[in-house]
This record gives sequence, structure tokens and C-alpha cells, in this order.
Amino acid sequence: MRFLHKLFAAALGAAFFVASAQAQNAGTVTNHAFPIGKGPGVQGYGSLLLGNTQIPVGQTGADPQAKTVSGDATLAATGALTLATVNSNVGSFGSATNCVSFTTNGKGLITAASATTCTPAIGSITGLGAGVATALAIGTGNNAGSFILYNGAAGTPSAITLTNGTGLPISTGVSGLGTGCATFLGTPSSANLRGCLTDETGTGLAYFQGGALGTPASGTLTNATGLPLTTGVTGTLPVANGGTGATSISSALDTAFSSTQGSVLYRNATQWVALAPGSAGQFLTTQGAGANPNWSSGGAGTGTVTQVICGAGLSGGTITASGTCAVNLSALSNSLGADVLLNNTGSYFDGPSVAQGSTGTWSAQGTVTLFDSATGIIYCKLWDGTTVIASTAIVVLSTQTTGTVSLSGNIASPAGNIRISCRDITNTTGKIIFNQTGNSKDSTVSAVRIQ
Repeated sequence: MRFLHKLFAAALGAAFFVASAQAQNAGTVTNHAFPIGKGPGVQGYGSLLLGNTQIPVGQTGADPQAKTVSGDATLAATGALTLATVNSNVGSFGSATNCVSFTTNGKGLITAASATTCTPAIGSITGLGAGVATALAIGTGNNAGSFILYNGAAGTPSAITLTNGTGLPISTGVSGLGTGCATFLGTPSSANLRGCLTDETGTGLAYFQGGALGTPASGTLTNATGLPLTTGVTGTLPVANGGTGATSISSALDTAFSSTQGSVLYRNATQWVALAPGSAGQFLTTQGAGANPNWSSGGAGTGTVTQVICGAGLSGGTITASGTCAVNLSALSNSLGADVLLNNTGSYFDGPSVAQGSTGTWSAQGTVTLFDSATGIIYCKLWDGTTVIASTAIVVLSTQTTGTVSLSGNIASPAGNIRISCRDITNTTGKIIFNQTGNSKDSTVSAVRIQ
């Protein structure tokens, strides 16, 4: 650049001299040439004709000369100055991870440029935490104090917490285990568990509470509970151990008392014993409390009856001298005295009934005559107001139709009057008729005490 400054200064100086010559002298100048003065008081002037892309260059003590620009730049006829290429590697250099490397010549021109990986000395980096620079200077791997890389070897740390650690191999990553225990942890089978234990007894599968014991070679059940006698005990339990000494109740009785047919088991003053069979025709006689039964020979028998008590359903009471026990049967019957309207489809209406009381067992039966002016269905039941003895239904197939329903059954200790009640479930025009035939017995109920 200093060269270019000098070049422009020379051109300006030449123009100045030409101006001076023209001012001092008159004359002509070669076409396209620069006039050159001879100095003050000197008549005449010369001229300097420049070739293509040449520029005038001043000379010490002499006229300027026409020179072609060379060296580190070239000049075009348009006046454009072009610098010579000293570095063919052009472009952008440097990044977040690369540094720029330059090469310059003696003229200060960059003759080479490239990007290279930054490798600063760790010790020259500032702003690191305490000890970080020292740790960075240690190679990774199994070097004491080095960083642990992802998937790298941790070496032998002085201490480590594996709370969130995974993938620890039992066979090679854990020390201090007993013989065979690593094998069990890796493959937890019953056989491998026995290999880890040092005081086990027996073989087979491991047992857990609630599991099946299988068939152990032996076992002591001194403190065992919950043994089911029906399925948990085999063989015959001796009497001394609370059993029968037999495989059935019959065999146990035969063994304990007697296997003779006709024997009778009874309790004497101290224990249960068997009374041997008596002779044919004998009968067993009790001697009362505190004595043993025995066999007595039978006979016609004599004696005096002192009283007879008439039982339930009989009249006569207790007879001590003479009297009669008679069957105590009561018979009741009752008929309707007026029609009963069935004017609510949701309710039963009582027809004929008898007041028999609440004692004894009664056989009841009855018939009711029914009427409805429209087609419908009528339900009827024989009951005591609580318990239904019998029930049925009648279907009225056409208008102005009457029909009869008969019901019967037995009841013990009736809760109320025995009656027949009916309900017209279709219409409110039904009714129980009392005198369709003119006999006033068309709807009647009867009850007979049978016990």
C-alpha cells in the first residue's frame, strides 16, 4: 500500500511540473504526452508519452519516466489496480472448536490461511473450578484421579454410592459373598440356595409358608396345630392316644365291649359295659337310678289301672274310676246373608266366614257364587286372614255370567275366622252372590275340628 501512495504522489508531481512549464513556456506537446518543464529560466520543455497501463515515475535529478506497474499489483487500462495473489486458500476460517492459523511474508501479506483444532494448554485456561485443571490433565482410563467416561472403566474409586446404579454383575461385580451365593443370586433355584447355605439339612425344593411340604423323610409335630383328622392322619389311632383302636365304630364297640349279638350297652357305676344277651322271652328291666338293668322273665302280668287321661282331641279329661273318652269334634257352617260387592280391583272382599277360634286343627271347605256384568277375572282364597289355605281364579267369558268356586284345606291354630275372600282384578262390577238359587246358601263355608 505504501508503494501505491508513492505512485500517486509522483503522478501528481509530474502534473505540477507540467503546469509550471506551460506557465513559463509556450509551445506544443506530443499528442497524448505529458509536458515536462526544464526548470525556472530555461526556455522550452519536453514531453513524456505513456504506453498502455503505464504511469509516470519521478527520477532523482532527471525527467520522470513511463513505467509499467509490476510486483505485487497490476494496473489495467481502466485504472483498476489488481493485487497479486499470494494465497490461493480463500474463504472463512475458524469455528467454536477450530482456531485460525496465518502465514505472512516480509511485506505483511498473508501468504497462507487454514483452520486447526484448538489445543490450548490446560494450565492456561482460567475460570475452572478447584482441581478441574489438574483432573483434566490426567488421562482417562485406569489412571488415579482421572475422569470416568461414558461406558469407560471406573477403576478403583475410594468410595462410591450405587443408589441408582444398574447392571451390576453378581458373579464378578460383588465380593464378600459366601461360597455358592453368587450362583444363587444369579440363578435363584432351590438347589443353588442349598449350595449357598452351610447348615442346611435334607434336599428337595425350598418351602414357604402356605406351600406344600411334599413328603419329608421325617418330621416332629410337637407344636403343630390345625391337623385335619379326616385327611391328615393315617393308620389306626390307639385308645391310649384318644383313638378307638379300630377302623370303624362297630369294630371299636366290638373291641371295647362285646361282639356278641343281642348284647346291650349300658353305664354302670364306673364305666360303660355290655349286658350279655338274655334268654328268649325275657325283657329288659331297669332297676332305677343307681342300679344296673337286668333281664327279667315275662308273664301274663297283673295290676290295677288307677287312672286314664284323655288326650288331645278327646273329651273326658282324667278318668280315675269310670268314664268315657269321646272324640271332641266341632263342626261349624255359615252362609252369606247379602251380596258382597267387588268394587275395587286392588282389594279382596270377605265372603262367608266361621268363628272357630284359634285352638286345634280344622278342616275347612266352602263354595261361593260369583257374578260380573263384564268379561273379567276374579281371584278367591280360603284363609284365616293370615295364612292362605287354598286359592283359585275364575274367568268370566261373557257378560251377565255367574259361576261357582269351591275351596278346601286344613289349618292348625287359625289366627282368625276361616273365610273365603274374593277380588275382581279386571272390573269393579263383580260380586259374591248369596241367593242366586233362592235357597240363601249359594255362598257358604264350613269348618270341622279334626284334632
